[in-house]
Amino acid sequence: MRVLHVDPATGWRGGQAQLASLLRSRPGDLWAGAEAGHLAERLGRRPDVPLVPDVGGLNALRVRAAAARLAADLVAAHSSHAHDASLLTRTPLVVHRRNHRMPGNVWKYAVARVTVAVSDWVASRCRAAGVPRVVIVHDGADGVFLGQRRPEGPPVYLVAAALVPHKGHAQLLDAFRGVEGELLIAGTGPLERELRAQAAPLGGRVSFLGHVADVAALFPAVDVLVLPSVEEAAGSVLIEGMAAGLAVVASRVGGIPELVGEVGALVTPGDRLGWVAALRTAPGTGGLAAVARAGRFSVAEMVRRTEAIYREALTDSVR
Repeated sequence: MRVLHVDPATGWRGGQAQLASLLRSRPGDLWAGAEAGHLAERLGRRPDVPLVPDVGGLNALRVRAAAARLAADLVAAHSSHAHDASLLTRTPLVVHRRNHRMPGNVWKYAVARVTVAVSDWVASRCRAAGVPRVVIVHDGADGVFLGQRRPEGPPVYLVAAALVPHKGHAQLLDAFRGVEGELLIAGTGPLERELRAQAAPLGGRVSFLGHVADVAALFPAVDVLVLPSVEEAAGSVLIEGMAAGLAVVASRVGGIPELVGEVGALVTPGDRLGWVAALRTAPGTGGLAAVARAGRFSVAEMVRRTEAIYREALTDSVR
């Protein structure tokens, strides 16, 4: 089974991390994407099929021709742009859906043999919108257990997410006024100037790190991993943090509760007092319970489940 994976993104977010894991686990597969982007850099290889970066329909003829020329058995679209770029293919198509928004243009999903949702929550939204044949594969991430976290001195908190409205940085900064310790913000995006202005009264307690290629490299200096999203399809960084044994505080939205379960603190967006309380009590939690929880969402399990769905899609018998 030879798969042509499609993703023309230049950035690096959860979807690109999952695609990178698939391509490393399946070296015989092909990739259609942007030549100058984080995915090519992380993989250390150029795409087999160069695409116009960060667009969809303009790549459609190129993907169709490449799938035929390279004798791909299956095309897997890993983003909305990738989905648009794959609509003209005559090769069996699988669409991966990890967007927190309600699906639009449902007719596009009827072209696919199956839609792979990143969480039960995303799957329910797909089904409610009328998307046929939806299955679920949670993100996979691995990590190295850092040992039971026993913070000495003021705790260090980390949020690793793009600086965009739905990631909820503003509510975290508001709550952090009532919390001791240091906050590290890893990520870039259009809200950076606004968030820096909001953080200014907190002085040196908040650090903006910009783009961090390897977020896990920060974990040894961190006590609590935070994801304050207002909307979130999943949140694979939480799996990576739990695998390291970090304490987790995250929003009770979207697919996040499916990942965190009972091992972290879940807070409703907008509940400032709840956020303050959860952040204050989180240091020292996590540990082996978090590692065990993360073990349910390993890269190996993600790859195994994805491969099974791809094989079923080729027989048109996805259940």
